[in-house]
Amino acid sequence: IVFASRFPAAAIQSVTSDASGAFYVSGVADFVHFFPSGGSMETYERRAAFITKLVCDGGQRQLRIVYSTFFGRAAAVISKIKANSSGDVFITGNVTRADLHKFPIVNALPHSPGGSGTVGFASKLAFNLSTSSLSLGFSTILEGTQGGKSLALDSAGGIFVAGQAGPGLPFVGTPLIASPGSGYVVKLVQTGSGTLSLAFSSRLGGSRRDDVREVAIDQDGALLVCG
Repeated sequence: IVFASRFPAAAIQSVTSDASGAFYVSGVADFVHFFPSGGSMETYERRAAFITKLVCDGGQRQLRIVYSTFFGRAAAVISKIKANSSGDVFITGNVTRADLHKFPIVNALPHSPGGSGTVGFASKLAFNLSTSSLSLGFSTILEGTQGGKSLALDSAGGIFVAGQAGPGLPFVGTPLIASPGSGYVVKLVQTGSGTLSLAFSSRLGGSRRDDVREVAIDQDGALLVCG
């Protein structure tokens, strides 16, 4: 064991690492016992989703928190977290439609306010080392989905999100399955100006209830999907 650590009053739901060896933890925590730090974007007095970046300092085998923040204004549940080679963090999950007014929207795709049930989201967080501050590169609702379960990043900057579809999922490109599959996979692309676009969107599955649980990109750039 290189290190072991507890997260007080927290339930960890996803862990990932970047090329430098830093790793990222997300889940849900109780603000009374879990304190954000290092450029936190949000603070709360109740349970909320959190994101924490940690590094292990060399031979000392000591963990150090680079930043730790709550996310989603107590409205979001984070299912999966990934990091690219630059240390940017990408997350997906779901938010209750009744709480959409609380959810941060930045450089987002079009979405419908209100409604019932849950809807998926995808967000990108960047950390500025010189100012020790976090910012949102984008944060968008994924209209026509019930939640994001997994995500993958390709070498060209594409972001693939998958999960369970809902009514009104937009089709972009040539869909693998037009209907009636209830799993989905979408590809998001962000331009240099920050504009987010939907490059591809398709349903997956058959005539029964389907759910995509994992997506990955192999060394040849092919998308792998399971559920």
